Amino acid sequence: MSIAIIGLGSNLNQPLIQLRRACNYLQKENLKILAYSDIYQTAPLLPNNAPVVWAQKPYLNAAIKIETSLTPEALLQCVKNIEHAMGRTLSERWAPRLIDLDILLFDQYVCNNAELQIPHAELHKRAFALAPLLDVLPEYQHPEIAITLAQQQSTLKKLPQLLAGPQIMGILNVTPDSFADGGKYLKHDVAIVQAQKLFDEGADIIDIGAESTRPGAQLLDPTTEWQRLETILPALQEIFKKAEHRPLISLDTRHTMTVKKAMAFGIDWINDVSQEEFMQMLPLIKEGNLRYIAMHHLGVPPQPTHILKQDPIMALKAFEQHWVKFFEQHQLPQEQLLLDPGIGFGKSVMQQVTIIKQMQELLTTKTPWVVGHSRKSFLKSILPEASEENKETATAIISTHLAAQGVNYIRVHAPGSSLAAIRLQNLLSST
Repeated sequence: MSIAIIGLGSNLNQPLIQLRRACNYLQKENLKILAYSDIYQTAPLLPNNAPVVWAQKPYLNAAIKIETSLTPEALLQCVKNIEHAMGRTLSERWAPRLIDLDILLFDQYVCNNAELQIPHAELHKRAFALAPLLDVLPEYQHPEIAITLAQQQSTLKKLPQLLAGPQIMGILNVTPDSFADGGKYLKHDVAIVQAQKLFDEGADIIDIGAESTRPGAQLLDPTTEWQRLETILPALQEIFKKAEHRPLISLDTRHTMTVKKAMAFGIDWINDVSQEEFMQMLPLIKEGNLRYIAMHHLGVPPQPTHILKQDPIMALKAFEQHWVKFFEQHQLPQEQLLLDPGIGFGKSVMQQVTIIKQMQELLTTKTPWVVGHSRKSFLKSILPEASEENKETATAIISTHLAAQGVNYIRVHAPGSSLAAIRLQNLLSST
């Protein structure tokens, strides 16, 4: 077996998604990924007289360390096939591209011909390739040239998002009464600043909701809900939708009329805590190709006396089977379905702990799960002092446990705290 380093780059069509797709393709080719780099953003290299729009599309770059039985030539053909399968088309040099896969290193192999250069040509001059390489192979030394990365790093911006592992959903509550942050982001300008902050901290998805569903909350009618959203959604579209690297926008709502109005502003997901209006939402889900989160619950808002009477993992497996079958019956692709175990909704403290401890038992199918544990009230029962600071620390610790189990999406108020904890855990557990 040989060790190779593959560089990944993209600056089109949500480039972070393309980098993650490429990693998935590589794994399907039985190339064992041993390590993932951080993700770096850099200005594109441009030819003379390049169109102005090219300069407005920064690249995202990363690297992975793989183990392979392929020869260098066979590996080159493999990555070229993946580029083609992902939709890359022939383009002139340095033009924007959907995906770029390059073999940066292959053991101690040295080659320099028209088809293959290893180490990759210009590696020592390109911080966007060298920095991720050193993330996954810090002991690397170029066989011919002394490399000083520090002189080049001013051109790089390291992103907080993860190349592999859970994607982070950042919570944006534009409500006066949410349990953790009610009233903080109700004003338009403050909400927009918070949305940008969530993205800057590493949120892949921003989940915006205008209705609190905490215990005892007063549920909203669609008109009042829309009044809180009608200026914020177009502002988010203006900020994010024109950028290649941007968060997805999830709308946390129970109401079909809210979804219908919001579609004009480019929402990507629906996060539906109740599912009472699913049949009315169905045409909109199909029309907008929206992903749909169904959350397990015993009533919205939750009632403290209404608690699940069976094993929570078994209940959630049945919930999944129901929704998978439901999507099939209504000709919706299963890829559009996501499920939420409903932490805080109809479960005892110990049932919630059990779900968090045993999420891996729900990850045996293709259905992705979104876990929203952030600052939830069950933490008051297990923390000696349930201060906001302690609840955020507990949230980050739980996030690392969920990440280690392979949970697909983690929904939190402070993406930076959870991502820092996950990164540290990844470092400590790496070989």
